Amino acid sequence: MIFRKLFFVLIITFCFVACGNPIAVKPDLKRDLACGSSICSQIWCPGGISAGLWIGHGNQFDHRYRALLRFDIRPFIISGKVKKAVLKFSVLGIYGKQSARKFQLQYFTSEKMLLGFNDITDVRVKNINVFTLQRKMKYPSTLSFDVSSELNSALYKGFGSCTFRVLDKWAEKHGNPENIGAGTAIIPNSVKLYITE
Repeated sequence: MIFRKLFFVLIITFCFVACGNPIAVKPDLKRDLACGSSICSQIWCPGGISAGLWIGHGNQFDHRYRALLRFDIRPFIISGKVKKAVLKFSVLGIYGKQSARKFQLQYFTSEKMLLGFNDITDVRVKNINVFTLQRKMKYPSTLSFDVSSELNSALYKGFGSCTFRVLDKWAEKHGNPENIGAGTAIIPNSVKLYITE
C-alpha cells in the first residue's frame, strides 16, 4: 500500500515537471528587496518602507526613489537555460497630481551577490520595458514582464542571481516641483519570478 502511494506521488511529480509548469522563485523580503533614493544615498530601505517598495517621491522632498528586486537563480545554473521567465509584482496605485505616470523596468548586467545602496545609482543596467500606470486602473494591479532573455543571459554568464530595478521616469526627469508624495509602491510579498525550465 505504501509503495503504491509512493508510486502515484512519483508519477504526479513527473507529470508536473514534464508539463513545464512554472516554478515560482520568491525573493527574501529583507535581503532581496529594497528601495532608496538616487539623490540622497543615506536613504536606503532594505525590505521597503511601510507602504511597500516605493518608486518616485515618498514625501515632499525630491528623493527619486527606485526599487530593487533580486532573485536567487542558482538552482537553474546547471541547466544553463530556461524556456521562459516572467517577472510579476503588484502595485498599490499611483499617487500625485498626474492622472498617469510612466515607469521603467531595468535589468542589471552585473551580478549582485547582495543588494547595497550603490545599486540604486549603478549604471550597469539594460532598459527592458516602459509601462504606464493610470489613476483609472483597478488597484492593486498585477503587472507581468517577460524577462526570459535577461535570465538566460545571467545563466549564460554563470550568475547566481538576477536583479531588476524599477524607477519613475517622470520623477527622474522633473524631480518633485510640487513638493508632494508621488509615484507608486510595489507590494513586497507579490514579487515573484516564474520560471519554466
